[in-house]
Parts: sequence; structure tokens; C-alpha cells
Amino acid sequence: LSGVAAHCYFEFKPSEFNRSRFEAAARQLIERHPGLRTTVTTATNGAQPPRLSAVVHPAPIEPVVGEYDDVRARMRDQVIDVTTRPGIDFGVEVSDDGSSIVGISMNNIMLDGTSMMIALAQLDYLYRGGSTDQLPSLTTSFARYVSHHRELWPDADESALPQLAASRDYWRARLPS
Repeated sequence: LSGVAAHCYFEFKPSEFNRSRFEAAARQLIERHPGLRTTVTTATNGAQPPRLSAVVHPAPIEPVVGEYDDVRARMRDQVIDVTTRPGIDFGVEVSDDGSSIVGISMNNIMLDGTSMMIALAQLDYLYRGGSTDQLPSLTTSFARYVSHHRELWPDADESALPQLAASRDYWRARLPS
């Protein structure tokens, strides 16, 4: 799926909108979740083929919220380059009459459907004045999960992981090569 957007675009037209409060909420959300500060890079340490690695940035990548003349045109078909931006992007369009449209684009490489719904709910909570201290604690991260499940590693040894070998054999038999 090279160069294809695998993302969801959400758009909201709030009756009242406070851009600075929205940006603060988006920033808090990103600061809270390491996955929302993560980009992907190709490791060039001699591995063949080159390996992808995740880079968790210590702070949100700027700009956190973009301002666009036409947020829908800019974001609805967006392909987020996860080598330079994390898998979430926020945009705002402010009309001449003062109304606003908020666009939120999330890349499915970095966020699954459940994670997207959690992110939207927490963004709403934070925008309405909620505190990150009142959100459920983060007990794990995707990076920690993968590090503890060797079968997910790209160079996993199938001979040492018979369940992995059986799963791959099952799918290889059913998918055309």
C-alpha cells in the first residue's frame, strides 16, 4: 500500500469554538500519548532489507494545529508522511463570518479504530476543561507491547515460535503469492 492513505478523517463544525483552547487540548493529548509523538524512520545500520524503527519525540511536532482556507480539501484525502509527522493531524478553517470547521486526520498505520475513538473522546474531555490527571492511567504502550511479543518482530524466528509458524503457514496456504 505504498503512497495510499489508510486514514480516517473527522470533521466538526462547532457552534462555538475557541481555537487556543482546542490547541491546548490537542497538545495535552499528544503529550500524554507517546504514540501521538511517534514518527517512523528507516534504520540504515547495514540491515538488509533496511528496518523501520519508531522514534518517540520528547514533545509534539510543530505545528500541532494547522490553519487552512479549506480544511476538508487539505485533509480529507491526506497521506500523512509518518517519517516527518506523527499519525494524527489537526486543522482548523475559520470562515469570514467567524464560524470554524475542525478537521482531524488519523493514520491507520499509527492508530487503530479503538485508539481513534479514545483519542477523540479524550480530546473532547480536555477541550471542555478536563484534566489529564482524571483520565485513565496509561498502563502500556504499543512499543512496550511489541517489545514483549517476539512473534511481532520482523526477524522473528519461526522455529522458536511454533504458533507463529502455524499462523503464517495457514495464511500462506490461503493467499495467492
